[in-house]
Amino acid sequence: EFFRDDFIFGVEDVMPACKPEAAAFRTVLDAVGADAASSIMFEDSLKNIRACRALGMRCVFVEEEVGGEAALLGDAAKAGDADLYE
Repeated sequence: EFFRDDFIFGVEDVMPACKPEAAAFRTVLDAVGADAASSIMFEDSLKNIRACRALGMRCVFVEEEVGGEAALLGDAAKAGDADLYE
């Protein structure tokens, strides 16, 4: 309802790259005709926030509920983490 079907991507759409590899993000940006500087990533993982910032993309930190993937992998960002702020 909110996004066009061809603007929804899964891991299989960017393989062999995957987050946080720059190639994965570039594949999606290219597919939608956007550049990093005019894009925003909603993310809960510090490694992905760092990767997006390295490409010049702005990020919105999404705090996970208990038991989310980033938390399970030990990469969940928390309010106050220095990497969340420019």
